[in-house]
This record gives sequence, structure tokens and C-alpha cells, in this order.
Amino acid sequence: MTHQNFLRPLLGLSLALFVLVILTGYFAPLAPYQDIFFISILFFVVFSIITYGLAHTAAHSSNKFAFTHVTFLFLFGKLFFSVLILIVYKKIAQPETDLFVLPFFLVYLCYTAFETGFMMKLGRISGKKSGKRSET
Repeated sequence: MTHQNFLRPLLGLSLALFVLVILTGYFAPLAPYQDIFFISILFFVVFSIITYGLAHTAAHSSNKFAFTHVTFLFLFGKLFFSVLILIVYKKIAQPETDLFVLPFFLVYLCYTAFETGFMMKLGRISGKKSGKRSET
């Protein structure tokens, strides 16, 4: 998987979500939560780039367990930071309702699907490398 094969879909997804954020400004119940929409998009873009960088390195590593370790590290890291963002947002912004979770969850699902796709592609690279080592 090349860097361009990662960055183009990431950019496309992010632009689509930015358009969705702008459109939610016209939808009264979610309009007050555009800030959490932007925060979550920014977080997941940065998180995806870091994940890709480390997973790409791990997939090409001679350590056959490196990719699995990176995968688990980022799975738990994403969950931890997602909960942390929601707690901090609720504490600072003090939203009137819990509807702010909806935009965050939508962004979370979109980037999780995206990350699953590129991690599967990188996992195939890692699997081929480890398969070659075990045959020799």
C-alpha cells in the first residue's frame, strides 16, 4: 500500500465529513454541536495518519508480531482517547443535551471503517512477509 493509496481516501472521507458538518448547521438539533464534529474529524485524521505510519513500518518489519502489537495499541488508544474527548467536551462545553455524542459517533464509525480497510491491506503485507520467513 502506497502513501497515496492511503492519503487520497483519507482526504476524500474528511472532505465528505466537512460537507456533512456544514449541512448539520441547517439541522437545528445538531447545529450547536458542529464544534465536536470538527474536533472529532481533526482528531481522527491525525490519529489515522499516525496509525498508518506506524502500521506501515510494522508491516514491513522483520518482527512478525510488530503489526499485531501496533494494531492492538491503536485499538485501545483510539477507544481511550475517544472517551476522553467526549468527557472533556462535556465538561468544557456543557452541552444542554447528550446529542453531541451523535456527531462524534458518526465520525468515529466513518474513520473506523476507513482504518479497518487500510489496516487489512497492511496486514496482508505483514502476513506475506511472515509467511515467507516461516517457509525458509
